[in-house]
Amino acid sequence: MSETQVTPASNRQPSSSNPASAAVPEPPSNSISGDELSTNSGPQILTGVGASVTNDPVQFASSNPSTQTAKAPDYFAEQNRIAAEKKKLSQKKGKIAAIVLGTIALVAIVGVTVALVVALNRPEGDTVSVPNVQPIITSDSTAMIKNLQAHAQEAYGAKHDLAAVMQLFSEQQAVTDPSYLNQLRLAQITFYVTNGLYQQSANLEREIESDKLPLEQRGIFYDAMYSTYLGLKDNEKAGEYFGLSYENQLEQQGYAEDGE
Repeated sequence: MSETQVTPASNRQPSSSNPASAAVPEPPSNSISGDELSTNSGPQILTGVGASVTNDPVQFASSNPSTQTAKAPDYFAEQNRIAAEKKKLSQKKGKIAAIVLGTIALVAIVGVTVALVVALNRPEGDTVSVPNVQPIITSDSTAMIKNLQAHAQEAYGAKHDLAAVMQLFSEQQAVTDPSYLNQLRLAQITFYVTNGLYQQSANLEREIESDKLPLEQRGIFYDAMYSTYLGLKDNEKAGEYFGLSYENQLEQQGYAEDGE
């Protein structure tokens, strides 16, 4: 028999002692064939411990018996929130840094521009902005040294106004060509020695490069420093400059004889 029909027990009729009168019961309309028992297209419910519904997109929450779609928790929500805050803070700091750097650059540009304008508007020949001051020493001649010394003596005057003399020398130093600063210092020293200001003269001793002075001016320097240390009661230093002055005189005499 190729197909087996199963009749539920409740529908079975008891057999009669008379087999002829016994009616063969009709199989119910909802009878299930053997093949249908082996194949089931719908979801199956597994009984027992751990039973679950398979092939069904609908699940049931224990706290809420109503049907709802399962939603997995977002384990990265907090990390994403922190990352977003860090990115926002970083962008804010970047904007602040850009504003600060821009301000500094603007100030620097303004400063350079102002310096260029001042430099371009400075009168030609001036080394610094000293109004109405012209250099007295414009060459390395001895006459220029004596001229500046005369101006200093005039400013000193009968009142011995040393502040006026210091201002004169300061202004002249600002406008004098660096090539003639040795002559400027020598004019200062000769003024100080002439007026008995020996300490001021000694303070300038190391400001002069004597080997760069012309031979005649070098002799003036040695004589002035001899007088300076003699006035300061430093006989040893005075003796050293006396010897240098004597050698310079011999050198000048020898140079004069060779030139004849």
